[in-house]
Amino acid sequence: MKEEFNSLIENDTWNLISLPNNRKVLGGKWVYKRKRVVDANGELRIRYKARWVVKDYLQRHGIDFDQTWASVIKLMTYKALFAYAAAN
Repeated sequence: MKEEFNSLIENDTWNLISLPNNRKVLGGKWVYKRKRVVDANGELRIRYKARWVVKDYLQRHGIDFDQTWASVIKLMTYKALFAYAAAN
């Protein structure tokens, strides 16, 4: 987890700001995931990923957040979609 936390800090994933007046800090928790990765030698390794999430039942739309999803797509997904479109 320490490695993942340092990675989040190095990538400027978030910024610390002052808490606005009349607001409470929302609680959260760490979510862990095991990821299977094949390294350059072809060996299977297990990598542990961690991310911090806010307990969503405490949030109010329009006050604590205005977006619920940030989609991320990989290059291979684009290639597969274009290949499918070209074939049809």
